[in-house]
Amino acid sequence: SSSSCPEDSSAIVAEDCKDFKQTIPAPLNDVDKIKKHQQKSADGGRVVKAKVDSGAAVTVASASTFEEYKTHPTHESEHGICYTSACGSKIPDEGIKYVFVQTKDGHVRTLSMRVANVNSVLLSVYDMIHKNPRVVFDLDGSYVEHKTTGEKISIVWDGHNPVIEMTVL
Repeated sequence: SSSSCPEDSSAIVAEDCKDFKQTIPAPLNDVDKIKKHQQKSADGGRVVKAKVDSGAAVTVASASTFEEYKTHPTHESEHGICYTSACGSKIPDEGIKYVFVQTKDGHVRTLSMRVANVNSVLLSVYDMIHKNPRVVFDLDGSYVEHKTTGEKISIVWDGHNPVIEMTVL
């Protein structure tokens, strides 16, 4: 894992992005593991507010946000590839965590959460729409809807920020 980004990483990023599908992890569908985490949640858990971000390239959180989950290396973390923040600074990718959460609507989900030195949990709309949901921002109700099942997860507004509140399992 690299602690800094190359001065000019544009050539690296351009080369690595030619086969983007290699960096997307397969969905986690281990039903027994999900049931174990659901049972664990009966005791309650820590609530995290995640911002639904239409400008974020990846879903990301700091290492400490989901510290109970292991960080796995990624191609990006092993090669010093960085993200660019909204203000233009470079932020190194530190790996990925597979996190179990339960939304306020009662839906249990696994998130593929990139790890980087960020201040907020960001749920990338770009990531979401490539996994079959529809994301709706509307004054009459904002939500994430799975196109096949019709299940909806509510998005609430915290000031000007759309957020999904979830309990860490």
